[in-house]
Formats: sequence, C-alpha cells, structure tokens
Amino acid sequence: MKALRRVSRWLAAALALGYFGWMWHAGQLPEYAHFNAYEAAGLLREPAESVTQIELRSPNSRYGARLAGGQWVSEAALALPPAIAVQLTAAVRFMHTAAPVRVLADSEFEADDLAQFGLAPAALTVTLANANGTLLQFELGLHNPDGILRYLRAAGEPRIVLVSGFVGHAWDDLAAALLVRGASGGL
Repeated sequence: MKALRRVSRWLAAALALGYFGWMWHAGQLPEYAHFNAYEAAGLLREPAESVTQIELRSPNSRYGARLAGGQWVSEAALALPPAIAVQLTAAVRFMHTAAPVRVLADSEFEADDLAQFGLAPAALTVTLANANGTLLQFELGLHNPDGILRYLRAAGEPRIVLVSGFVGHAWDDLAAALLVRGASGGL
C-alpha cells in the first residue's frame, strides 16, 4: 500500500510539472487574479528613480538635497542619515505611484479659496528635479474637513488635487526632519 501511495505521489508531481512545462512552452503561464498590475498614476510622470534633486521650502526655511554616489546628500555634501534617506525615497515614490483621490477643477473654487485650502501661502513647497530640470513642483496644503486627504497644487496647474493622507504625512515628516534639523546645522 505504501509503495502504491509513493508511486501515485510521484506520478501526480510528474504530471503537474509536465503541465507547467507545457504551459511555459506554449507561453500561457497562469495569471493570478489576486495580484494587481502596477500602474504609475501619481503626479510625477517620470519614474521615481529619475529624481536626483529635491528642494523643500517653507515660509521660514529652505532645504536642498541631491543624489551623489547613490546616496542622498545635503547641499553641503553631508550624507543624510539613513532613516531620513529612506523617508525621502518613499515620499518621492508616492508622488509617482499614488493617484490623486479627487481633482478640483478651477471652476470649483475661487482664488480666495486657496487660503482656505492652505495653499496661499503654502506651508510646504516641494521641487523634484534632475539634471534636465524640474520634474514636478507642488504645494502641500491643509487636510480636508474629514482630516483624511490633503490639498495639493502642482505648479502651473489651475486645478487642486486631493491626495491620500499618507502622501502628505510623508512630506510633513520629511520637512520636519530636514527643515528644522537642516536649519540648525544638524545635517
């Protein structure tokens, strides 16, 4: 009985491998419906890896950093601490992958409403660039009334977008780390 069970297991395994080999040869590998296809739907159209320079500006301070030798360094050529470099990389990736939740066309608000959204003046202005120039510049505003989404306006755009709160939190955390510590000479 044990021999029959052992032979049946080997036969089942051989059939499964044969079926998989046939599907591979035919170019019809199974697709798994529970995997979501990657789609870059963020405001940054270029891949996040193309960003090699950033600038953060608040009404009181400014901080710039660039990629040098595969690591983020300040304008004074001091390496960013690893935790902050990881935060920076994640925040840039969010701008490439996180789609806006809602778009407010310029017909849906008045110019006077910008202050209500925290965009006049903006608490934080971010510029993402590379050697060819600016890839994306945006202003980060306040939370929406529910406290979940954030108002954001890209430079030169007449519209305002609402982005997920985690996108805003990533930039807020980065600004807190860089603008405060950078201004005090901590980086």
